[in-house]
Amino acid sequence: MTTIYQNTRVIRVRSLQVILWVFALGLALWLYMQMEAGIPDSGLLLSIFAPVFGLFVLGFEYYLRSYVVSLAETPGGLKLDTLSMFTRQSRVVDWQDVKLGGEHHDLLITGASPSVDNQYTLLHLTARRLPLIVDTTNDPLDVQTLRRRIRPFRGRSKP
Repeated sequence: MTTIYQNTRVIRVRSLQVILWVFALGLALWLYMQMEAGIPDSGLLLSIFAPVFGLFVLGFEYYLRSYVVSLAETPGGLKLDTLSMFTRQSRVVDWQDVKLGGEHHDLLITGASPSVDNQYTLLHLTARRLPLIVDTTNDPLDVQTLRRRIRPFRGRSKP
């Protein structure tokens, strides 16, 4: 098995996940306690904030499933690992089901230095509507190996 990509920034994403969950659950608990104590409009705030934060948390959980942790070349195809709620999801996909998307660079400068400087590459799978995100900010992606393996299948339809 040849490693094509290995992400070393996973702890940052996991930390953000924990912070988001703690904040959302803490806010819901605080609003519920306010409502139980009879504080006016706390039930209204709970009914507004709970769905909003619920959707935000669900969106982040979907992002986790789109965030690639590692890519490896195997005899059966491309082995890719993504994050899930508590663990990682591993699967092997056929090379003909993989399409390399463009490389992107997000740069936001506020003040004298960049506040956001991210690089990523999109990886499209035929069985998935939205692409996977390969974070290349700190970790290189072996694009040549990926293109070499994908190229023979371009233009071919699946049997």
